[in-house]
Amino acid sequence: MKVKTTLGEKHWWMVALVLGLFAFVLYANTIPNSYAMDDELVTRNHPLTSQGIKAIPEIFTSYYYDNNIGNYYEYRPVVLTSFAIEHSLFGDNAHISHAVNALLYSILCIVLFFVIRSFKPDINFLYPALATIIFAAHPLHTEVVASIKNRDEMFSFLFGILAMFWGLKYARKGTVVEYLLFIFFMLLSVMSKRSVLSYTIIIPLAACWFSQASLVRLVSISFPLMLIVLFFSPIYEQYINSLIIGGIIGFPIVIWVLRTAMTEGWGTIVSKTKLAFTSIAASPTEEAPKNNSTVQSSAPWLSLAALLLLTAGSLLSLYLDLRVLMYICLSLIFLSTFLFKSSLKGYPIIAIFLVIGLIAANFQFTIIAYAIVGLLVGAFFFGGLPSAARMITPVVAIVVAAAYLFGTLKIGDSFIDIVVLIAIVTAHHFIKNKRIMPALLLAMGIMKLIAEPQYQVIWIMNLVGAVYLFIQPRIKQPMAFFTGLATAGLVTVFVLVIFPFQPVNPIYEQNLGAYYESLPDPYGDGEKTVTNVVPGAGREVDFIENPLVKEKKFATRLGTASKVMGYYTYLMIAPVQLRFYYGFNQIEIVRLTNPIAIVCLISFLGLLVLAIWLYKRDAMLSFALLYLLFGLVFISNLGVLLTGIVAERLAFGTSLGYCLLLAWGLIGLFKVDVYGVVNWKQLKPALLIVVVAIVGLYGTRTIIRNTNWKDKLTLYTHDANMSPNSAKVQQMLGNEYLNMGIRDEVNQTKHFGQAEKYLKKSLEVNPRFHSALLDLGHLYSLKEDCSNAVIYLERFIAVSPPPPLVLFHYAICLDMVGRYTEALTYYERYIAADPYYTAGYSNLSYLYFRLGKIDKALEVSKNAIALMPNEPDAYINVGKVYLESNQPLESIPYFEKAYALNPNDLNMVLQLWDLHTQIGDPARGQFMKERAIALGHKF
Repeated sequence: MKVKTTLGEKHWWMVALVLGLFAFVLYANTIPNSYAMDDELVTRNHPLTSQGIKAIPEIFTSYYYDNNIGNYYEYRPVVLTSFAIEHSLFGDNAHISHAVNALLYSILCIVLFFVIRSFKPDINFLYPALATIIFAAHPLHTEVVASIKNRDEMFSFLFGILAMFWGLKYARKGTVVEYLLFIFFMLLSVMSKRSVLSYTIIIPLAACWFSQASLVRLVSISFPLMLIVLFFSPIYEQYINSLIIGGIIGFPIVIWVLRTAMTEGWGTIVSKTKLAFTSIAASPTEEAPKNNSTVQSSAPWLSLAALLLLTAGSLLSLYLDLRVLMYICLSLIFLSTFLFKSSLKGYPIIAIFLVIGLIAANFQFTIIAYAIVGLLVGAFFFGGLPSAARMITPVVAIVVAAAYLFGTLKIGDSFIDIVVLIAIVTAHHFIKNKRIMPALLLAMGIMKLIAEPQYQVIWIMNLVGAVYLFIQPRIKQPMAFFTGLATAGLVTVFVLVIFPFQPVNPIYEQNLGAYYESLPDPYGDGEKTVTNVVPGAGREVDFIENPLVKEKKFATRLGTASKVMGYYTYLMIAPVQLRFYYGFNQIEIVRLTNPIAIVCLISFLGLLVLAIWLYKRDAMLSFALLYLLFGLVFISNLGVLLTGIVAERLAFGTSLGYCLLLAWGLIGLFKVDVYGVVNWKQLKPALLIVVVAIVGLYGTRTIIRNTNWKDKLTLYTHDANMSPNSAKVQQMLGNEYLNMGIRDEVNQTKHFGQAEKYLKKSLEVNPRFHSALLDLGHLYSLKEDCSNAVIYLERFIAVSPPPPLVLFHYAICLDMVGRYTEALTYYERYIAADPYYTAGYSNLSYLYFRLGKIDKALEVSKNAIALMPNEPDAYINVGKVYLESNQPLESIPYFEKAYALNPNDLNMVLQLWDLHTQIGDPARGQFMKERAIALGHKF
């Protein structure tokens, strides 16, 4: 029975609003701030958000960021939609954007207050309020809230905790609406930013720790999380896919076993497991509650209506090529087949699945074919289809997979292995001697292991299938069970063998998960290895951002990851020296033998053991510890490299674990009763003093740090003084001064002097840092100091593949210092890289002319005409060569063609007037004179 507290729902809301107001006030001083680091990525001149609301459909089919030099990454349509709406209402206004961020943070804290309450519904308001106010005041969050661009982190965390809220409700009640809301908010969260993927572990943990959910229900929570992760994390390496599937599906089983063992003893696990498998093998009608006739009678019609509607939506999305909508519809079809537990006959449903699957396979939509197979597995395991219909699900899955395979990969051998495996398992039911098929599978598995060990999934499945068939007589309803087992095997193979090798990402037209080639190393030892990043797929991990990119040894990765986890913990406890950037030369790369790494690793392993041990004694404290530990592991670079060896924004969601832990520790330290009626007289003044001190110190540091985010120059200057050994921070400050000099000609000399100072300081830290070399080359070219410009651009080209524009400017500088032969080479390289820019042809042609190679100059200019026949400048270049080489009559036709293409070019009109008047057609010359007057020229 729920214990009565001093606060009703109305008063809970009052406390929540006070907390929200407190959070808003803390960040109110960010509203006068301007744009800061990376804010331009989502605000000013963004190709989509600057169009406003009308761009929203395109936003949901586009990258979060891309540019004209081939950089693209992530899929974050939710946050881009918010900026598009904001632009429609207010235009580009940094103060409005900061106000929206502060308001969003306020709302987040209000929601968080109720989410924490949901962990223990009978708790009073003290603990949720204390944890929330510590979270609201924590200075580690300043980068996320004070930086406009980092709104994606807030959206991701907000929707993530809402998904956890509804997932926990579903674990307790098991209703369809709660399950759908859980999936809906998780999708919104991942479509805001993938950093919330740690919740694929945390949500099942919360469901297990704070409810008595069954194993089947816990697995049903993890199953859509697995699909979401596989869809939104384009990882194509087979072993990582295996870890993802095994980890997400296996984790609820592990924690269920631990919970059961700690509360009921290890002996009950076997009996509960048998009961779970019996319920899986049972028919839907046997599982349905007998006292719910109304729901049972209406469920078939609800299921049928949902099925037809969603099928129509799937086919429409196929026709319109809206893949995200297609994925959502198919996911909902999957839900409708097992959540309503209808008594509809399964054959029409499976026929619809087959049609959609074949269409998807024909169009080579990877995720659709995959979703169909996963859908059939779910239909079996969760009882959405009658037993008879379940038995043909492997056949449908085989047909869909075969259509997809033979339409794309043509790898028939592996597919035949799958078909044979399923055929053996299915035939086992009809053969009297129950030892034949297991022995056959065992023999096939051993032969496959010896002959083709690289196909590990195939031989492993054969061996596992043999073991299961040997224990078959002990399982009730073996045909239904093994049909489901075969289907599960098929989807496993589909994921582990087929899916990893797909060349197309389900959302994007380009492959974000492809292996990157080795590139010349800008940082010092001859080779730079770039790798996939999760969640920032499609984005190269740069050594200057994350030095672990070069480390191949697991001991070094583990040692550094342990140290990184310790460093994050330090920032949570004492957030004093906050910086917007941590990268090369900021966090030392250490081996596992490093004393700090050893202490950190042992400490965190000890905390893990302690957290599990604490479950039976204090589930809240146990959960807080596990939340913190799992969050730290996800941002430690242990599994996959992140864009930043440390980044404060990455710790935004993880810091909730620290806040929960600190709040619960204070509650325990001062012996405050968090259940039942709050006795204000028993609250010790010492508790109030400590809380005010912590929140006061954190809040003051937050307000001060907000002022550092006033604009780029303020932020970079402050953090450059704190990070003198950061090549990147010094370069970013130098680059900002460089841009200021370009914009402000009055103070250009002063700004350029500061730019030179910090860029050279960056190179003192890392002499091969390509960005600093490029900026210095650009700086000296603007100062017309071509001798120095050549030096730095030459060093840049030596360590990094140069963009075409760099080749162009380098060629100009070589030309200016008299290195003509090299200038010719780089002009030609530039033209080869960017053949549709006439300035390259013009400069190259003019250089050939000055070198006396008239024929070569004409050849270059005429090549431009052949490539760009409608470009006036191409004809002007040829005319100038003829004119400068004392062939004015030959120049006139080319100038006339340029005039025909652009009759408003006054310079061209005057040139033709002069030529026709002197040596051409005087009448034409008079026409050109009148034309020049019409264009505003005064003779």
